[in-house]
Amino acid sequence: MRTAIPFVCFLFAGCVASATSARPAAPVTALAQTTQEPPVSSSAVVPPAPVSARTTAASYNPGRLQPPPGVESHRVWVHNVAGGEILGSRDGGANWVKLGRVVSPISGGVWRPTIDGGVFAFNFLRGDSQTFATAVNAIHLRFSDPAGYQLPEDPEAPLIAPHAVSLMPKNSSTSSGSDTDMTRVALTDISPGTSLFGPEWSPKVGSKVLMGDGVIFKPIPYDYGPDNKVLERSHILIITERMIPEIESLEFENHAGGRVTLKRSGEEPFQVAKVVQPVSGIGRFEGSEFIRKMGTIRANHPGVFCIGTTDVNLDPEIARPIPADLINELRGGFQILPSHHYQDRSMNSGGNHPYVYLVVGPVQDPPNLKRYDMGIDGTYPLFFQGVRAGTGVTSFKFKGDERWYEISEALSLGKFKSSDGKVLKHLRGYVKDALTGVTHIRFENLTR
Repeated sequence: MRTAIPFVCFLFAGCVASATSARPAAPVTALAQTTQEPPVSSSAVVPPAPVSARTTAASYNPGRLQPPPGVESHRVWVHNVAGGEILGSRDGGANWVKLGRVVSPISGGVWRPTIDGGVFAFNFLRGDSQTFATAVNAIHLRFSDPAGYQLPEDPEAPLIAPHAVSLMPKNSSTSSGSDTDMTRVALTDISPGTSLFGPEWSPKVGSKVLMGDGVIFKPIPYDYGPDNKVLERSHILIITERMIPEIESLEFENHAGGRVTLKRSGEEPFQVAKVVQPVSGIGRFEGSEFIRKMGTIRANHPGVFCIGTTDVNLDPEIARPIPADLINELRGGFQILPSHHYQDRSMNSGGNHPYVYLVVGPVQDPPNLKRYDMGIDGTYPLFFQGVRAGTGVTSFKFKGDERWYEISEALSLGKFKSSDGKVLKHLRGYVKDALTGVTHIRFENLTR
């Protein structure tokens, strides 16, 4: 029996589940890279190698730091049929544990996020199929680019829209529009903020994504993706790596021109970006109601690093279950955005709530970038291969105080104050001056 979820239940009838939900075939540790093309496609699509970002000045180096070498930390196997198992392995596929099941599978639908949801940042990933977004309330998987695809020189020229599908926890939704058509969503029975959508098994932006029949896997091509009705497209494999050296901390000086400093194990700290616009407030970011602890990563993709600050799951005075008409005011968080993405018309420079965005840019000021150029958008460590959903510890320094405070302690000591001096008891809802007293922000434990 399928679980009805109010915002999508009327679409369930269209989710065909003709394949069986038997346990996947025995795991294989070596993944084949080629297999016969599914018969629904008339032409083979060879995923291209990653394409370097096009820049407007040959001498411009935006400081696009590359991630260090990685080793596999875990893999997740989704059997994309109704009732199909979702498995996890931490030893390259030798042993598996059950994480959950698919309630409603992807049935051949394709999400075009730059068209259907206005998610311009999908353009900041290039190459083979990979995880675009890791979040406590959704995971978005990006297909490979068409063979040899290059971004157009003309900033007003239409783009070839990236293709994607989504994995979603139960009782959740997204504002991106991916879940308005359930043929392109695998709805699971996993609770949001946990397991695949939490610190235990969430992927990173850039985690490898493969598709296959349960024995042979390969990158997802551009023109078709997972489909429960086609054996060769009924399994999804997501492989996440741990970078060596690992990130120990990311520190931000919360003022214009402030340094963004990366500290990795065994290395001295070094600057990786600079602050273009400091953050001064918090907002009601969807999905923050699922974080388990204040200050953990709600979501990450090539154009967003989102931190949840709400204590909605810790406050004993909040009645359960929370009425739907009250949940929005209990959300809370702020976001870190790359400057080029922030200035794009799709973001409207923060709209009516610019105070919730900490905007960062390259250490070296770029020339007049065109719309499809990239500064530090989609780059390590903030927007690629750096963090996982549900992880992280956030600490703050305040004016006149050199000590670091985690959110819970800072709240208990009355460190967060609005501009009129009022002490804040919670970091939730829209509070445009909640962080005006913050001089530094630090993130630790970003992958565990």
